[in-house]
Amino acid sequence: MTLDGVLPVAIAASPFLVRYTVRDGHVLEVAVAILAPVLAAILRAAIGVHQLDAVTNGKPNITRQILFSMAIVMLLLVEIFVSTLQFAQNEPLSSWFLPAGLFFFYLILIQNALRPDETTQYV
Repeated sequence: MTLDGVLPVAIAASPFLVRYTVRDGHVLEVAVAILAPVLAAILRAAIGVHQLDAVTNGKPNITRQILFSMAIVMLLLVEIFVSTLQFAQNEPLSSWFLPAGLFFFYLILIQNALRPDETTQYV
């Protein structure tokens, strides 16, 4: 497994690991709840830029760049909500509907941003 595969898993697992290894109210909970989503968004943006370049042959138009940036911000919001809900106590199941809806919106945005051009030839 490469670093590209290990690092996202480590970042995604950090809220879960912190929740079950430190006592409630520890400062590490707050740090992970804030830092893990930001680090994950930065990592996904870096990976996504390479994907965007591959789909557009290194010349993405402004529409794709805007869609891509909106998708990354949407994913950051999803990760913040999910990270916060992981540390919340006795939250109802309905609290998870907002991040689920935002993730669905993220999928629509990223699909449109990374859709191959009609002029691109694949061998």
